[in-house]
Amino acid sequence: MRRFAIPVISFGLLVAVAISTAQTPNITLCQGIAAQIRQNAASSPGDPIEPLFKGDHPYIVTPAKADITVLQDSAQFEALFQEKFHPSAAMSDALDGFSADDASVLSLPSSNLHLIQNIGGSAHCFDFHFFWMPTGGESQPLPDLPRKGVRDGENMICEGFGDHPFLARIGGVDAFVETMWSPEDSNSDFRVVPFKQGKWTPACEVEADFGTEYSVSKVFVPASGPISDVAIKAVAAEIVAQHAAAKDPKSFMFGPPVPQSEEENVSAMLALAATTQRDRSRKSGTDAIPFPAFGHENELDAFQSTLGLIDNYPVVLYGNTYLAAIGRGVIGWRESPDSSGLILYTLTGRKLQPVGSAIVEQTRGALKSVRATPWRLRGVDPAVRPN
Repeated sequence: MRRFAIPVISFGLLVAVAISTAQTPNITLCQGIAAQIRQNAASSPGDPIEPLFKGDHPYIVTPAKADITVLQDSAQFEALFQEKFHPSAAMSDALDGFSADDASVLSLPSSNLHLIQNIGGSAHCFDFHFFWMPTGGESQPLPDLPRKGVRDGENMICEGFGDHPFLARIGGVDAFVETMWSPEDSNSDFRVVPFKQGKWTPACEVEADFGTEYSVSKVFVPASGPISDVAIKAVAAEIVAQHAAAKDPKSFMFGPPVPQSEEENVSAMLALAATTQRDRSRKSGTDAIPFPAFGHENELDAFQSTLGLIDNYPVVLYGNTYLAAIGRGVIGWRESPDSSGLILYTLTGRKLQPVGSAIVEQTRGALKSVRATPWRLRGVDPAVRPN
């Protein structure tokens, strides 16, 4: 039996190597995007991401306009699609039951690759159908994109969550590009899925990390209160910035420690805030609260009138102790892309009394790093190796 042990093991190793080689994505397109971002950052003080898609010769070419655009009319979409793209029987089957909420067909110049995208729901999530149409022929359906993650929710692409999809050409290669952004930071991620020889190939990723700059845009105080608008403006941006940078929000602290004489008041304020937050969440499903502007609510923009995702902390400012509520501007479930809020409270009787507030704007700072890597399937622990 020992004579066969070595050949069997060798064959297994060969198979493993073959599979590894077959699944190794080519990250050339992502390396090119990363290099262009570095070049843009070095040559201009502006946003190095936006120029990728703009200008007479953009690095990432996207369709100039849609071939077809239809709202809430599936019959019209079907008629226009049949006239322009001559669907095969397989294509017709693929679109059977297609509902055109906000549907469009996008094409790249001088390419047989096309995309039908439909946007629906309050989160503006996309549904895709890719197809291939040779010159003078019928359109044929193409397979779906490779999965982004192991769970269904991780494969959704929704504008409401900061995702933007593009049919694109990069360095002469047709591809699907998705940009991903999170309101928690100023970073930008790209998922690039090349389309080569009639099929999707393994995706790669570009991760561009930026610094974040914070600045106070608006301050509000009541007619008479314990703290001035000038005093709040001097510290609000720093408070929000340090809170965002804290690895563990529970350990966040700002300024000097709470005096022993104020510990009882602080405990009462934290308890009131937790109870109120729990009650709001139970009744409405969210912790969002109206942002206090003390009679100047008409000066607030869309994402500034309601504050959500709130954390509460005691802070000592100029010798006085307050409860600080720090959160994001929200509309329903949607987070502001660039606006946070700070509310200062004192304890009046058994109620929290707002005594000042500030809107803190978040803008993208300098590029810190950019890297290109193979796409890592979301939901998979990188420390766990597959069997």
